[in-house]
Amino acid sequence: MDAAAVSSIRRAAFARQHNPLVNLFGSMPHGIPGRLYVSHGIPSERNATTIIRHVRANDFQRDPSLIDRLDDSALSEFVARQDLAAERSRLNAQIADLNAAKRKSKDAAEKVRIQDNITALKSELQEKKEVQVALPQLGYEMVVPGATFETEFILDGVTDLEITLFLLALDRFASMPMLGGKRNHGLGRIKAQWTVMGRASDERGALRDMGTLAIDGNFGPLRVEGDIARYFSDATLRDGMEKGALNFTEAALVSADASQAA
Repeated sequence: MDAAAVSSIRRAAFARQHNPLVNLFGSMPHGIPGRLYVSHGIPSERNATTIIRHVRANDFQRDPSLIDRLDDSALSEFVARQDLAAERSRLNAQIADLNAAKRKSKDAAEKVRIQDNITALKSELQEKKEVQVALPQLGYEMVVPGATFETEFILDGVTDLEITLFLLALDRFASMPMLGGKRNHGLGRIKAQWTVMGRASDERGALRDMGTLAIDGNFGPLRVEGDIARYFSDATLRDGMEKGALNFTEAALVSADASQAA
């Protein structure tokens, strides 16, 4: 096995040991599979869909605070695109004015001159062509409100701490239980309930009932009932962090070789 392969294996092993988020959810950039499997949502019955008309939106106009998440390069690109959009708007306005003037003109020579200007502006506009926001889009299908879907999460070979992290992640989602990209249209809010079945890693046979999890859809906390509730506490998480056993930064991956060598 070459050195690069050994290094990759060491990074993955170190990350799984010190960063339970990586062990649970995986890390695509580092080629590390997670322990969580999520099934597709299958509708329990046939439901009609509705076609909705909409326009393409600018997320940064909707929520300017998103700009704070951009690095310098991405911010420069965003500003350049905004400038480009403004320039396109200016050219379109000039073309519209010239078309109006052409229709009103009675002079054939003047119409030719105006058309030459329109052609030049259209050529310039074509050079600045890019996907634009606030344009009407084709209709999209939406799920009928009240539709029920069957889905499941499978956690395979996870530790108690990783179960806790999973429950805390669900709890975070429960505070804003929205799916999809049309929330500004009032779509995507869900409520959910799962029956929890499980067994210890050294057990065989049927799974046992461990309780239920529920999201009420009203932006409240995750409801946890039954034996599974004993994992719904961040005490284990805090304990591991205070003892230095956990490392949630990417340094857990970057410094793997040095740590293994030590």
